[in-house]
Amino acid sequence: MNYEEMKAQIQSEAALYFDEICRLNDDIADHPELSGLEYETSKKIVEFLRSRQYDVVYPFNNMATAFKATYGRNHHHRKIALLAEYDALPEIGHACGHSAICSISILAAFALAMLQDQLDADIHIIGTPAEETYGGKCIMVEDGVFDQYDFAILVHPNNFSAPSANLLALDSAIYDFCGKASHAAAAPWEGNNALNAARLLFDSVDMFRQHVKPDVRMHGVINSGGVAANIVPDYSQVSMYTRSSDRYYLNEITKKVDTMAQCAAMMTGCTFKKTVPDKPFDNLKGNPVVEDVISDTFAELKVPFTRTDTLFGSSDIGNVSFRCPAFHPVLKVSDAPIHTAEFAAIMKSDTLHSAIRTGALLISYTIVKIFSNPALYEEMLAQFK
Repeated sequence: MNYEEMKAQIQSEAALYFDEICRLNDDIADHPELSGLEYETSKKIVEFLRSRQYDVVYPFNNMATAFKATYGRNHHHRKIALLAEYDALPEIGHACGHSAICSISILAAFALAMLQDQLDADIHIIGTPAEETYGGKCIMVEDGVFDQYDFAILVHPNNFSAPSANLLALDSAIYDFCGKASHAAAAPWEGNNALNAARLLFDSVDMFRQHVKPDVRMHGVINSGGVAANIVPDYSQVSMYTRSSDRYYLNEITKKVDTMAQCAAMMTGCTFKKTVPDKPFDNLKGNPVVEDVISDTFAELKVPFTRTDTLFGSSDIGNVSFRCPAFHPVLKVSDAPIHTAEFAAIMKSDTLHSAIRTGALLISYTIVKIFSNPALYEEMLAQFK
């Protein structure tokens, strides 16, 4: 089959399953579940896939809400992972569009299922929980899940379209400072002020901004800083994120912030403890060869897009991109930014449904172009290495 013939088959298969996958999307959007707690969501996705003759491992990789779905004999030389996310945000539900990410990947898998022999590639759907918090993909990467794959991809809804997202590496930290309480008026000299330690940490980070590269982001909040104005605070807690477009540079930044916390504790006579609440996220490793193919496919689908160096947030797909070529194009579905109630409100709209189809075609056409062209496939691998 040539490219046009494979395109026609993809379009036919996508049309066949489009309506029921839109209904699945709407059901997920109507019943949001938080990161790591996607029990009903993952169950309904798995039941849907099994009803369409997919073999599903569930739970998968010792995560209760993760899954791995395969179709057919699973005997080809190459492996492709279509990544599904389905966790929601507190209070505003699917304001990051994960119901659509999941639906796009499933529709793309269905559209490509009958081309696995032609492409000599097994198309797997990997259900990856908790992208918004601890990062299910990070655990999978640590356990070697993605070492067998030649390609991984998802399409993320957004308020613009681009062939790739400049995702930053991310380290999270919680710093607990313990001091000594005293009466703030009668005997303040007897206390060691843990709130001052937290303030010194923030002041140190702010002064450090002058000496870091432009892509670095450092931001945090004080979770606890005392209980009454007339008591010297004996405890404070800071949550801090550090980010950079370079994982190795971020390691240096995070160590320096740790030193600042230690010094803030020493200056105030406090002790401190650091805990790491979430897995470290890596930056997304670029691959211009495939990004060019995705750009061409956007143009083919008549989707306006931009190639931008704008810094995004962070995602656990960055960790995947250091184990196999992994891609995170974004697709405009709204003028509203992600992580807003306005964005969540369009998750069941006709516009969103149309984007599910477009996103699935974007994935499918891109995969066909790469995996039916040996020279392009080798270029992708060379770029990855």
